[in-house]
Amino acid sequence: MKQAEGAIEQSRAAEGRGLIPAQTALAYQRALVDAVALLNTRRQDLDFAKAELAALMSAPTSQFTLAATPEQAMPALPTNLALLEDTALLNRPELREEDYRKRISGNETRRQLMQAFPNLSLGLGTQYDSNRLLYNNDWVESSARVSWNLLRLLSAPAVQKAGERQIEVDDARRQALSMAIMTQTRIAALRYGLARGDLDLAQKSLEVDNRVAAVARAGVSSKAETELELVRATARSVLSKYQHAIAHANALAAYSRIQHSLGQDFDFGDLDKSTVAELAQTVGKTLAQAERQLPTPLLAKAGDRPKVQLFTDDTGRVLLDGVRQGLSRGGFEVVSQEQAGALRLQVSLKMADTTRGLKRGEVTLSELGKQSASYTVTLPQDPREATYSAMGEAAITANVGNLREWIVNNTK
Repeated sequence: MKQAEGAIEQSRAAEGRGLIPAQTALAYQRALVDAVALLNTRRQDLDFAKAELAALMSAPTSQFTLAATPEQAMPALPTNLALLEDTALLNRPELREEDYRKRISGNETRRQLMQAFPNLSLGLGTQYDSNRLLYNNDWVESSARVSWNLLRLLSAPAVQKAGERQIEVDDARRQALSMAIMTQTRIAALRYGLARGDLDLAQKSLEVDNRVAAVARAGVSSKAETELELVRATARSVLSKYQHAIAHANALAAYSRIQHSLGQDFDFGDLDKSTVAELAQTVGKTLAQAERQLPTPLLAKAGDRPKVQLFTDDTGRVLLDGVRQGLSRGGFEVVSQEQAGALRLQVSLKMADTTRGLKRGEVTLSELGKQSASYTVTLPQDPREATYSAMGEAAITANVGNLREWIVNNTK
């Protein structure tokens, strides 16, 4: 900035003495003033950033400087978005909270229903009276009492219905939260890809501006270029370096959003007993290990995959592609022939017309000859093939717990 301001004064002096044309001098001054304004803005950004960092560290701003370190290599772009989504659905604590909430709702309903049953109270105790005129001064007393609140008995159906509705609300809230998490994961991956593109563009811009500044220095040394052009090229090179650093920081922040969306949790040990150097080393190793494990290979952790054999009628045939994809993502293996321990899953579809050009589709998943589960969704009047496929995948995803329970029951 000092060089640019000095170059502006030199340009004005040269213009006043008539050494260079006024139009040329004004063009140089305009370019240098713009460069000084940009540099001043960037300097303010850095001052604010340093003050914010000092506040976070509880350190005086004037007592530290940041060491120049090599830039961290950016991880590759994630390509398997389905695996990212599955990892997020497995690790996010919000979904575990919803699981506990559903369990609590079920227990609360059962507790209220138990209150409708008769209450039996038993009592047993020893008694003593100091009256000397009594024939027996001490004795044993026992009692039994049965009570029944008829109002609670009459409210039992309402309690049962309210409990079922509460569980349905919990399921709907969990599905909505799952969709939000999947959307957040995809957006985080998209933002990281855009940030990587900005970083590559900033890198190219920095290389070009550095070469322009080098050429300007060589021209000044050989008197082929003016020093004003050198100052302008140097200022542009400094701005490009700043923009590259910002692009790199944005890329790191976008990658951190991916880690956050996947629910990754980090353990840095005992912070109170570690020195700054030990803590820095622990943080570096932990983050490096987390990046190597991103995303966690789910199927490798799950072990042997439960086997499912599919059966369907003509109505459910359109769902098979989505059903197979949902079973694969849910950790199941689809087999074509009957095998020991395999779940025989029947898939069927019922469609019913509704108002305003919509249809209601109900997918029924049933274990042959045993229990069943259903999934209902509203469809357009003329659904596409991809819509049916997505419907089959959603039905499997919503009933993964039921399928696993059926398999466990078969193995008992």
